[in-house]
Amino acid sequence: MGRTAALLLALLVAQLNHLARAEESLKLRATFLLGTPIADGTTETNRMTIEPNFRVVNDKLVLKGTLRVRHVKTVDETSNDISVRELLLTYRGSSLIANIGAQQINWGRMDIVRITDVINPVDTKDLYYEETPEAKKAMWMANLEWQFGEGALQLIASPEASADVLPKSVAGMPLSINKPTNSLRNGTYAARYGFNAASWNVDLIAIRGWNASPTIRLQTAGASPYLVGEVDRMTKLGFSADRPVGPFVVRLEGAYSPKHAYGGIWIGDVQRPSRSTAGVGLDLQTKDWFFAGQVIVDRFSDQDMRGLLPQENTFVSFLAQRKWMQDRLGLRIFTIGETKNHSYWLSLQSTYEINANQEVRIQADRFAGNSTSTFGQIADRSRIAASYRLKY
Repeated sequence: MGRTAALLLALLVAQLNHLARAEESLKLRATFLLGTPIADGTTETNRMTIEPNFRVVNDKLVLKGTLRVRHVKTVDETSNDISVRELLLTYRGSSLIANIGAQQINWGRMDIVRITDVINPVDTKDLYYEETPEAKKAMWMANLEWQFGEGALQLIASPEASADVLPKSVAGMPLSINKPTNSLRNGTYAARYGFNAASWNVDLIAIRGWNASPTIRLQTAGASPYLVGEVDRMTKLGFSADRPVGPFVVRLEGAYSPKHAYGGIWIGDVQRPSRSTAGVGLDLQTKDWFFAGQVIVDRFSDQDMRGLLPQENTFVSFLAQRKWMQDRLGLRIFTIGETKNHSYWLSLQSTYEINANQEVRIQADRFAGNSTSTFGQIADRSRIAASYRLKY
């Protein structure tokens, strides 16, 4: 598959180079981050990335690509890698937009946690360093969207079986992930239909893909125990909607999955109950501040046999942002907590834009809760980090 994709992209580049009136641009983005542990944090962290990208535009065609060269040190490991963030050919017609290549899909209308944004897997090494889109892995796919009147239909087809990137070891035990081979049979397929109804912007979503968070089994054969993870097939039906109400924006989102694996580490049989998730959010933009809050209820049809995972859990989150000095100085306050296990994540962030190409950022993150809770299990990632960001 990789050889075929490379050949197709080479042909596309050659074709674009022969088109008249092409506009080309090259850009570079870099991030340098250093973090020191606080509270329950256990080790220093750092992250350095260099991302060159290009863009070629001609009439109705756009070819663009981004490559990431990354060094990252987390609590769990240190790694160096190179990945394709985007390599995409876009055609824009009168009613059709076609995107072919490696890309990321961002679905859902909630501001903080998006229930229906589950197509691309994430790299957990980036998950708490950057915004969620930065932690997503690109997938090779065909992404077609038709516009008709006030409606839109989007279809996605990818031969990839997705799985989140996890640490190479957990609790001192090596971890490996068994992922199905990429093929049309094992692919990811999704559809989104968007329309307006009674002043609501609505998306209806259907996904046949993979629960990218692996189910991990403890293996005791051999001299020492080890962990093996597997991803499960997933069918998800959902919706997302928003509507302005006076100075506020109301946001609704929900999804249902039959036979949804719990994920996490298991001994013995793995349960696959149905899962339903629903959320409501409220935004307020004032002259100086932006506020957003949301409540999400996550429910499984059966109780986890170990009694560790709750049958129902509620997540409450709040976000506040403000900028000063002609938008050069920014402050961001964010917190999210789960009510069942009383764990939380509190994040304070301040940014200063030196000029249009340079930015410095200071961020403090505190994760707390018991060792089996959503945020308590990553309490060792609590830290204060300073970063310098460059783009040209």
